Amino acid sequence: MATRTEIYDALGTVHDTCSVFNGTNLGIVEMGLVHDVEQEGGKVRVRLLLTDPMCLYVFEMRAQIVDALKALPGVDAVEVEPVAGKLWWPERMAPAARERLERLRQARLEQLGLSPRPARN
Repeated sequence: MATRTEIYDALGTVHDTCSVFNGTNLGIVEMGLVHDVEQEGGKVRVRLLLTDPMCLYVFEMRAQIVDALKALPGVDAVEVEPVAGKLWWPERMAPAARERLERLRQARLEQLGLSPRPARN
């Protein structure tokens, strides 16, 4: 049977599909999209927080999660479901991921010749 660490390591290889498209390549674990994981025997259940209730990419992420977890020893079945009535928020991101995202955003603004919005008081 896979350990909790092995499960989270496997989940760490799955990237948020939107972040792949925009070039930031953030993983679902470092983004804080994984709400919780339950394991019962060979069955693993992953509950995800979505960035938007109408996320079109949840099915792509689900397929990647199933593939990553089924590759682990002793994992026979994988369920992936969004958490109903609750959305992801940026504060859930790991600090290193947040810093990387901010650096990439700043670089993109510079490439476009734009300046960041001034902070509101």
